[in-house]
Amino acid sequence: MRPHKGPRLPCPIYCVIEKLSKKWSLLILGSFMKGKKLRFKEIIDSLPKLNTRILSQRLTELEQEGLIERSVTQTRPITISYEITRKGLALQKVFEHYADWAKTWGISTRCRKCYACPMP
Repeated sequence: MRPHKGPRLPCPIYCVIEKLSKKWSLLILGSFMKGKKLRFKEIIDSLPKLNTRILSQRLTELEQEGLIERSVTQTRPITISYEITRKGLALQKVFEHYADWAKTWGISTRCRKCYACPMP
């Protein structure tokens, strides 16, 4: 085999994993898959083991990637909500494939290390 010449193109799978593999990112994104706007507290309540500092960081990162959009409503107090974008919603099929794979291979039973599961 000859050595590769020219610039190396980034692997698309590596790029996706690099962007979405941070702890909590996929679970946070998954909470938006019903397509409705969510407030910070609603996300925290849906993922009981997630702390507010990490949620804030992940929301910023997902917004920078164009997967969610932050809306500020000038009310008293100011209302901030988040909504999935078309780009983020395009990942819904990927989530469904993950779920199907987990069910098919018996991985869908509740695990003890799952971030989304409440403490026993």
